[in-house]
Amino acid sequence: MSRFVIIGAGAIGSFLSTRLHNAGHEVLLIARGARLEALRNMGVLLSEGGAERQVRVPVSAACDPVTPPDHASLATKTFQIESALALLEPLRGSRFTLLTVQNGVEAPGIAQAALPRAVVLGARMHGFFELEDGIVRHTSVPPRCWPARSPIAQPTRLPDRPRQTLRATLLPLGSPPL
Repeated sequence: MSRFVIIGAGAIGSFLSTRLHNAGHEVLLIARGARLEALRNMGVLLSEGGAERQVRVPVSAACDPVTPPDHASLATKTFQIESALALLEPLRGSRFTLLTVQNGVEAPGIAQAALPRAVVLGARMHGFFELEDGIVRHTSVPPRCWPARSPIAQPTRLPDRPRQTLRATLLPLGSPPL
């Protein structure tokens, strides 16, 4: 199984982390402030298909530079990308696949410049997600992670090995091939 770091514990980051965790992957969800404390106390509260459940995903305020991930994901708002990338700074010398899921097309280029050894893929998440009263709700549209068009060449086509690994990991979670 793969090791993941998910930066951003909003609706999408929390949803991805629970799916990956439940699939048996090693996941570290990075959060801040009140959200970090809530996750430490209660875990991720997820409402999906009308059923609510609690998932205890490992959570931290920082990455562990001693144990770099195989994959990382930036699941923050586009305006938060620089502060999110600062959290990955301890991993700057490591090689891993980085999936950005912001709506902004500039995210992969910014990420690649900050983390030159990472293999960056830009993507966008489809589905209806919201974080309200500490509960992540996913309703209606099945979740999908689609490759995003990007102004830099690398993110839309990963080299075969990282792309295949990430595809094999995300496909069972409801994502189409990258």
